[in-house]
Amino acid sequence: MQTWWRRSLYAIAGLVLLTAGLALWLVLSFDGERFQRAAVDWMSTRHARRLVFDGPVTLQLRPQPAVAVQRVSLSEPGQPQQVFARIERAALSLRLRPLLLQREVVVDHVSASGAMLRFSRDAAGVRNVDDLLGRVTADSAPRTGPALRIDSLELRDAELELDDAAAGLRGRISVLLLELGAFGPGLVTPLQLQAQAAMSEPPLQAAL
Repeated sequence: MQTWWRRSLYAIAGLVLLTAGLALWLVLSFDGERFQRAAVDWMSTRHARRLVFDGPVTLQLRPQPAVAVQRVSLSEPGQPQQVFARIERAALSLRLRPLLLQREVVVDHVSASGAMLRFSRDAAGVRNVDDLLGRVTADSAPRTGPALRIDSLELRDAELELDDAAAGLRGRISVLLLELGAFGPGLVTPLQLQAQAAMSEPPLQAAL
């Protein structure tokens, strides 16, 4: 019995040391500046948009491993001085076990605050988000790959500036609070929302 307990203690101690070593490796090897450069280059090359990081990109280990960003902005396509979206702070944590074992992307939690997004669509139906979403044509092959699931999302103090000529909508929607539970294919998602709308076309003042 004493030998069994001793081996168990050794195994637990080894697991603790392995976990501590992995955490230390993640902190020491994470390069926020390299991540920023890669993201900026990719956005410029693929979408002709200017991505700006005015704050650091950091790695958090508690309570879940997460990447956090601060003061990020993105330009309109081909218009580097025109802001399309910006965010004051955001963090995303990813569960590694489902990804490694099942090739399933499970985001543990997404939180963001101080976000702003401008959405526009002209009379011909061209939107300023088409390059990001990627229009799907009738002959496009369906996407394949790991499923995406998000366990929770929290959004505070966000604004959507809307200019939709095709639908005759113009104004601003303010999201004071948006909380979503787990959402993904086949899931029923709990929702909490506090929002206000100030529309000039059609004239409307509303709160939800």
